Amino acid sequence: GDFGNKIEVKSQDEIGDLTRTFNSMSADLSFNMDEIAREKNKIETIFLYMTDGVVAFDRHGALIHVNTAAKEMLSITQDKISFEELFKPYAEDISLKGIMYLSDNKGVAREIKNGEKTLKAHFAPFMSEGRRVDGVVIVIQDITEQTLYDCYHAFYTPGNMMLCVVGDVDPQMVFDLAEEIVPAGS
Repeated sequence: GDFGNKIEVKSQDEIGDLTRTFNSMSADLSFNMDEIAREKNKIETIFLYMTDGVVAFDRHGALIHVNTAAKEMLSITQDKISFEELFKPYAEDISLKGIMYLSDNKGVAREIKNGEKTLKAHFAPFMSEGRRVDGVVIVIQDITEQTLYDCYHAFYTPGNMMLCVVGDVDPQMVFDLAEEIVPAGS
C-alpha cells in the first residue's frame, strides 16, 4: 500500500541492483496508482454533474453505477437494485440479455414514463478489451419539456388538434407550456 517508502541501497552487488529495481517499481506503481485515482475522480465528477442520467449494470444485472440525475429521474431510492427490478415497470420488452447480445456499437432506445416525466433511455452493452460483454450502460434524458413543446406545436397545427389529447400528454400541461411560451394577452 505505501509506495512512498524507499529501501536504502547498501551495496553495489546483485542485492543492491534488486533494491534499486524494487525502488523503481515502487515509484512507477505509485505514479500509476495516482494517475488511476485522478482519472477515477475526474469521471466521478463528470457523472455527478451531468444532467443526463447514467446507470450501469454488470453482466449479471447488479448495479455498478448510478449518478444523481438517474436517481432523480427514475426515483431510485435503494443502493442495490437489479436491472430487471429497475426497468421492467418501464420497458417490458427490454432485457439485460437482449441488450448484451446486440451487435457492435448498437444500442436500443425507449421512451418511458415515470409519473409526469417523459424519459428517453438509451441502452447499450459495454465490453472488455477482450471483446467480452461486461454489462450494460443506460443513458437517460428527460425529454418532458421537448415532448410538451412538440405536442404544443402539433396541437395547434390544423388537422393535428387531437394528437395530444389521445396521446400520453396531459392537455393542461400543453396549455401551461403555451402560457410560458406565449403569455396571455400577447
